[in-house]
Amino acid sequence: MLKLGCMSLSYKDEFAANKLDLEQFIERAYQLGLDGIDIHTRAFASLDPAYLRSIRMQAFRRGLALSYIGVSSNFGKPQDELGAEVATAKEWIDVAAFMGIPLVRVFAAWIPEGDREEDVWARMMPCLEEVAAHGEEKGVVVGLHNHNHGCVTRTGKDVRRIIEGVNNPYFSHILDTGQYVGSPGASGQQLLRQH
Repeated sequence: MLKLGCMSLSYKDEFAANKLDLEQFIERAYQLGLDGIDIHTRAFASLDPAYLRSIRMQAFRRGLALSYIGVSSNFGKPQDELGAEVATAKEWIDVAAFMGIPLVRVFAAWIPEGDREEDVWARMMPCLEEVAAHGEEKGVVVGLHNHNHGCVTRTGKDVRRIIEGVNNPYFSHILDTGQYVGSPGASGQQLLRQH
């Protein structure tokens, strides 16, 4: 059976303008008759345990699944910035475990201007392995979103290389067909012309 959900980023402008908060987003999803919601890290007002419990209970009372937490990670940053990226992903895995959310979404890496792609891969893979191991320890699956816009996950072959390289049962893939090179998605056609 098909289930319908909504990502909080669908309302990012309303969140940014303080016209909507996470509690109101949950109510809106309920009023729309949705089955669940995905929450981007920016939608959380706090990481205080009492607040997190209240969000969990509100969703539970409204019959909404909390499907995943979306983390906008970038493991292609310079080496001295990667520790913070890994720590952020791990922190959100901890939040997901606390709230009973089964999945945390991450991005792989963007290639900085002037950097070689294989050098980015060499920095990225250990980070993803560490994050996946933390997910396994906490019982939370880490889902790799094949976001494009210059990310290294431009093709299915790229995604498979990462999944097989990380080689952890708690590391999976969140398929976004509109993000592959060649699709008419956000940046697919533009990048296809470049390659």
